[in-house]
Amino acid sequence: MKDERLKQEMNIIYSEMARLMIVASVISYLVKFLLFHKGLEDCILEYIIMIGSPIYMQIRARAREVSFAAEKMTAKKTAMTIFIVCAAVISVSIAGMALRGGQADLNKWLTFIAVYITLFVVVFIVTQRAEGRRKDRMEKEYDDPDSK
Repeated sequence: MKDERLKQEMNIIYSEMARLMIVASVISYLVKFLLFHKGLEDCILEYIIMIGSPIYMQIRARAREVSFAAEKMTAKKTAMTIFIVCAAVISVSIAGMALRGGQADLNKWLTFIAVYITLFVVVFIVTQRAEGRRKDRMEKEYDDPDSK
């Protein structure tokens, strides 16, 4: 017989395992891309895991009518998050160009970086706002009227 504490511990273990799988996918992709010079067609499983996992979480959260939105981010925190991601993408791109010995076309790399950063920023901001509004709406809907 499983009690609530045991179920919570199992959920914690499963969530840690999912995070580790995503981190392992990112590391695997970077090693394949930077060291072994593999292309997208050789890294499709890593892409599916890296992109599909967060999408699946959002879909399941909406289906189960829960919101994982944290407190609303301040403009400073949002800007810092965007800056860190942009810096990481640019750093990895420069490292990739250096490891490949300058084989890549500079315009191709700059286009990729610009498109990736633009898409990340747009999706990040839209998701943060949508989840914040959804959280507020759910709090109003499920708020106890007798507690006021």
